[in-house]
Amino acid sequence: MATCNPTTVLQDSDCLLCLSEKQIQVATLTILCQVLQQFDPMASCNVSDLIADSNPYLAMNSKQILAAQLDKLCELVLLFSAGGGLVTTSTVDPVADPGTPSQIWINRTTGQVWYWNDTTTAWVLLIA
Repeated sequence: MATCNPTTVLQDSDCLLCLSEKQIQVATLTILCQVLQQFDPMASCNVSDLIADSNPYLAMNSKQILAAQLDKLCELVLLFSAGGGLVTTSTVDPVADPGTPSQIWINRTTGQVWYWNDTTTAWVLLIA
């Protein structure tokens, strides 16, 4: 089980201090992409896409970026603790296994609503 005790966190993260700041940032980005893809299997972590999507944030200074990352991580904690993440909205239909026993998918473009049937391992069209 994960711990958030500051002493334990410092001890656990001590081995990461040998990484450069850039390596830590890249590793953090990679982990955040992996978390995102657990909730949205269609999410892209393609480097070109990430760079294009991140351009609006280039005006932020380092402290603002860290604060924004912290804010988003806090949102993830709230999402996990509330049992959320079970609804995905997108502009395409679902195709991949969401990696969770239940999931709702809403295609904003067509208005179709799908649900994941973990027994049949297939997406089922609920509202056409």
